[in-house]
Amino acid sequence: MRSLALPGVVLLGLAAALPLAGCDQDDGRQQTAVRPAPAVTVVNTRREAVTEEYEFVGRVRAIDRVEVRARIEGVLQERAFREGDLVEAGQLLFRIEPDTFEAQVKTAEANLARAKARQVEADKSLARGRTLLERGNISQAQVDEAEASAQAAAAEVLVREAELRLAEINLSYTQITSPITGRGSEATYSAGNLVNPGSGVLAVVTSMDPVYVTFSIAERTLLQAQRTFAERGGRGAFRDQRDQPVAPRLRLPTGDMYEFAGWINFIGAEVDPLTGSVPIRLQFPNPDGMLLHGQFVTVVLETEETEDKIVLPQSAIQEDQAGPFVLVIDADKLAQVRRVQLGSVQGTGRVVEQGLEEGEVVLIEGVQKVRPGVAVTPVFADGRGKSG
Repeated sequence: MRSLALPGVVLLGLAAALPLAGCDQDDGRQQTAVRPAPAVTVVNTRREAVTEEYEFVGRVRAIDRVEVRARIEGVLQERAFREGDLVEAGQLLFRIEPDTFEAQVKTAEANLARAKARQVEADKSLARGRTLLERGNISQAQVDEAEASAQAAAAEVLVREAELRLAEINLSYTQITSPITGRGSEATYSAGNLVNPGSGVLAVVTSMDPVYVTFSIAERTLLQAQRTFAERGGRGAFRDQRDQPVAPRLRLPTGDMYEFAGWINFIGAEVDPLTGSVPIRLQFPNPDGMLLHGQFVTVVLETEETEDKIVLPQSAIQEDQAGPFVLVIDADKLAQVRRVQLGSVQGTGRVVEQGLEEGEVVLIEGVQKVRPGVAVTPVFADGRGKSG
């Protein structure tokens, strides 16, 4: 009897358990169906006053940069400047031992004095010969010979004067001075080294204030920018003067804006056939020496006048293979993809040129929670927006 009762108990237990399992599955489906829509942060699009702005990668370039080299052969006697310090135009940088060149000057002076003495003697002989010729005491041939000797003596004086001048120039080259005002680089040679014109660069002097910033702009972009700036400023744009309607600024590698504005110094007259771009050169004051030759910066060109445009936070902008887009929340609170055309950067935001109208609701945070067509719970970032 006990062996027959056990299966019945088991069957009753299974029968009681099966309905319960079915109820649990139904409850799970009901919970999934009523799961609340994910909350996302949104904003209502609004127009803001913005300036037309273009950004380019630029490079700082010193206006003057001189490689200092030896022009004669000799032993460096002294390095007369402190590496990395500002040097003035005409300041002594290096001195080459002058003894040999001073001796060459003395020799040239002596040769010149001897040549001048010979010239005096030859001139006197010619004068005497001409007097004797008038008296008939000597022949014309003798006078001609005296005249030739006087001319040779004069030519010798010119040669010796040139030799003296060359010796003086070589002596002056023993003192190597800076041709410009700027910052001196690290010296390549120290005192005691033998240097000559083939020794390469002894040091580099780089001017610091002001500086150039050069970049290239596509031909089409240049034409568009000139047209836009002319319309905004009411004058011809990109002119070579400081009162132009374009305000060039710089963004440093740290992300900070450079405190001084610049101006357009030069625009190329030709389009590069390989790149289709035009070179542009800006000039900026650099009193603190913050901008260094060869440094990369971001050039920001903007107009002085403003225009009302839609600006979105950068976090709202997404991009795929088809281009940039945003997620717009429609009247049914469903997320929809909207393709947009982007404009310039405005601080932490981005101008939207086309694709959005003022007052639309755009998702800015929580994009990872939603897919296009999915219902969401919009939470307005400013707490006062409206949807639909």
